[in-house]
Amino acid sequence: MQYTQIDMVYFFPAVLRADGKDIMNLTTETILDVTYQRWSRHRTDANPWDPAEDTIETHLVLVDLWLKTELTRR
Repeated sequence: MQYTQIDMVYFFPAVLRADGKDIMNLTTETILDVTYQRWSRHRTDANPWDPAEDTIETHLVLVDLWLKTELTRR
């Protein structure tokens, strides 16, 4: 079995910053007539994907970090 990392997150409804600033690296994708906001986020060399350790749960921990980072960015 071959594994691959998860490097996207999808939101519906779209996430907006309260201060009106743009969120980086966004696109939209329509799935079954619903348009989702798609965030492209990737792991770094300092935090590489490990198929022996990483799961949907560890990906959601990253999503939480991405949200906190983006929504507090000045």
